[in-house]
Amino acid sequence: MKQIISGLFLALLCAGTASAETTAPSMDPIAVGPKIYKSLLDNPKVRVMEVTFAPGAKIGLHSHPDHVGYVLNGGTLKINGAEGKSQLHKLKKGETI
Repeated sequence: MKQIISGLFLALLCAGTASAETTAPSMDPIAVGPKIYKSLLDNPKVRVMEVTFAPGAKIGLHSHPDHVGYVLNGGTLKINGAEGKSQLHKLKKGETI
């Protein structure tokens, strides 16, 4: 069985800062990874996305405002930062990140 990482990310922000309109299109995760990020709700106060990484899936450089995530299915996620450092995260079902 293929292992996937799926999470529901909630951006809890002040009015006027949650929309993709305030993020450069080239850095917006939905624009950069439309097969990974799915918009569930997007308004001036909050942005809710479902995020699903298939095994081996990659996404280009993007940014997030302050956010919180809830892991629906566990897995391992490697994040490569813009400065070249990598972080490996082992995420468990039900975990909040």
